[in-house]
Amino acid sequence: MAKHPDASAIYALISNRKLSKAEWIVDFVVQPGIVEVLDRMKGIAGFYLVEKGSRQYFVKVTKEFITTHELPGKVDGKRFVIGNHRYTKGYRIV
Repeated sequence: MAKHPDASAIYALISNRKLSKAEWIVDFVVQPGIVEVLDRMKGIAGFYLVEKGSRQYFVKVTKEFITTHELPGKVDGKRFVIGNHRYTKGYRIV
């Protein structure tokens, strides 16, 4: 919130990795959900969708950095995909 004080809305995002077929098989055989746990252990604290007027920004917060990327198109709806991750809008912070 301190980085984007002029935001009209900030949403917490829930991230789920889209697994390839090979990753899904390994995940299922070793321990269902292990790939997700390993992703969480990488030190990512959270993902956020920030809205400022007609623009939207994807914000990734880690222990060391806060990175902000403007989204090329408007995200409508509750779910969207960026790269190999699926994001679901969670609760509204602002």
